[in-house]
Amino acid sequence: MDGARKRLEEARQTQPERFADFKDDWLSSGLHLLNTYLKNRLSDPQSRKISKRNKRFQVSFGEELWPLFNALGFVEQTLDNDGADEDYFVPEPLEPPNPPTQIGTLRSFVEDMRFEVENRIIALGQQGPASPHHDSAMDRLEKALHCFNWPQNKSFHVQSINPRDAEFSLLGVLPNFDKSLTLFAYYRQCLIWPTNRKLLTDALANNAKRLGDDELMLQATVEESKIDHPGAAVIANGDNDDTAM
Repeated sequence: MDGARKRLEEARQTQPERFADFKDDWLSSGLHLLNTYLKNRLSDPQSRKISKRNKRFQVSFGEELWPLFNALGFVEQTLDNDGADEDYFVPEPLEPPNPPTQIGTLRSFVEDMRFEVENRIIALGQQGPASPHHDSAMDRLEKALHCFNWPQNKSFHVQSINPRDAEFSLLGVLPNFDKSLTLFAYYRQCLIWPTNRKLLTDALANNAKRLGDDELMLQATVEESKIDHPGAAVIANGDNDDTAM
């Protein structure tokens, strides 16, 4: 903020009338202003150009910070403004927003920069009307892992169930997983950890009991019968150990 204060003092000396209404509160708004530029950059393909004469921009970002805007894909151009030349930072188009964002692209860099700026704002505890809206981290993770809108157990509402309990942690599932995902996890674990299939089957059965899911309990019973009577090769609903999503 010292740099911004120094720039404001210099601006008030050289252009006192123009900067007479500049609020001192704006001196600490540089991160919020940068966050707004980044947000617009990502959400609006035709995001607006930035005038270097913009008072808040001029005070918040001195010439020493202009390379940052070049790195963010802003090109310096001199354009006509009501018959007079004016210097701008004009945004170059970003790659289309097709998740997952490809690493090494300009969009990837801008997304990473916005994430860092938001974290910095939170760390400094800067609040107020300009504070950014923070999306759920889970939404970003689900999109990145291609499991957005994954099927969930709509009936799960038992608050006393701990996801860390063995019947869930052994299978690598959560209590609100749909049974299709729970079974998929069970089959994959059995394939990778065949010597402990009995332990995994018990976990599947306990999972069904805790959730009160009769269909899942039936499937667990079928799996137990495969262990007790391997020669029978009982297969339910056309599923086997190689079941895939």
